Amino acid sequence: MIAVGIGGGAIEVWDVPGRTKRVFAGHRFEVGSLAISPDRRLLVSSNGREDPIVWDLASGTRVTTVPAMQVTNVAFGTTGNELTTGSVNHGVHFWSIEGGEARQTSELPLQSPYAWDISAPLGDRIAVADEYGLVTIWDIRRRMPVETYQDRGRAETRALALGGDGTLLATRSEEHTSELQSRTL
Repeated sequence: MIAVGIGGGAIEVWDVPGRTKRVFAGHRFEVGSLAISPDRRLLVSSNGREDPIVWDLASGTRVTTVPAMQVTNVAFGTTGNELTTGSVNHGVHFWSIEGGEARQTSELPLQSPYAWDISAPLGDRIAVADEYGLVTIWDIRRRMPVETYQDRGRAETRALALGGDGTLLATRSEEHTSELQSRTL
């Protein structure tokens, strides 16, 4: 499955082997962040203006709305019911999606609530970038920073991904340059 925001608040979900698509509609504004759960049951969508929506991929129906404000980034954890949201003004929050409801389980104690971008969690690690290119890798369970470094001076980091066992970090800047770094955690 592949999902993409197509404007007007709609999402196209493609079943790649069958080359079929469906359109999910529910947002009023253009969708900017999407994530499909690892078990391929759920899709979450956000646009920074409305609360994120969790969708059932099989039926295309809304499962729940996540009560999180100004969410610009969404990512699933290693299971289909762990969700992470990153908000420009409200930081990083972790959610459990069970029984058709989203329940906040924890949040990261960021110095500033500003989370420009987040990586998908990998094990007990997540990477968070702020507007100044400062990237912090966090231990989710202990809610403590593991490592912080400046990514490309003041250039805004626009995309993050953790790989391997959490020691590989890929970043992309606003200028569309990317880097792959091996980090010692």
